[in-house]
Amino acid sequence: MHSFIVIGLNHSKTPQAPYPAAIYDLEAVILAIMSDPTLPIDRTRTAIGGSFSGATLAFAVVQLQSIRQHVGFQAAFSSCGLLELGIAASAKAKTRPYKEELSIARSGSADSLNMALPPIQWSYTPEGTDMTDPLYAPFYAPANALPPHVCLVAAELDSLAHDSWRMACRLAERQIPSMNEPVGRPRSGDGKALKLDDERFSFERVTLRSSGERSSIKWLLVPDVLHGFDLRTPEALLGDESTTEDALEKTKQMMALLGQWLRNTVWSIGSPAWPGDGS
Repeated sequence: MHSFIVIGLNHSKTPQAPYPAAIYDLEAVILAIMSDPTLPIDRTRTAIGGSFSGATLAFAVVQLQSIRQHVGFQAAFSSCGLLELGIAASAKAKTRPYKEELSIARSGSADSLNMALPPIQWSYTPEGTDMTDPLYAPFYAPANALPPHVCLVAAELDSLAHDSWRMACRLAERQIPSMNEPVGRPRSGDGKALKLDDERFSFERVTLRSSGERSSIKWLLVPDVLHGFDLRTPEALLGDESTTEDALEKTKQMMALLGQWLRNTVWSIGSPAWPGDGS
């Protein structure tokens, strides 16, 4: 769709290799890739991203001095990212809407991650870890520790969405929503289109940093979809046909927007150098 080179990055897994092992695995892999002259990579146009725990690691490794100095990713993006690891899963579950009128797989009254998050976090977290360390929980990373361009994508029916929303608002210097203000809307929308005319679902801010470097923060909340909607998940795990079709269509739209953001805002390929402040 966009003629990008995409490289998958492997790393050691929990519980055998808890924090921060995987972060330093990725550091070594990234440095090896970027130092290989045989790979057809434009090193002036690079980005890193991940989904769920992959976002945890992507937003952590970009903070390392070696990556900042020798790679300098222009952008980082997260989809359904696990960016904050200290708030209880039961509290996170209260920050998303529950919509009984949706198809069967999406109309449940309990969040799918409510039972899964505690053991995932336990397997990753050594005793005594500072839960607000930005390397451990990128939610707490200051803007100057991250690449100049950040895109946070979340699923409306996901207990992790609120963390991404608050992080996006903080980075964009907008009012940060409270934990009592759920993401999205209480009722389902019409059709399979993204909601780009409502700042609860979408905003983008482009600014200049004090160094003169252009930066941006993009927020996208995909309506009426579950955690992991954009993954190549077996149909049985997505649920009924309506849920699957809706997720596939919105994934196509999301990927198109992400590609446009990378090409136009981050790398200025075939677009004006200054797209303006869309906040």
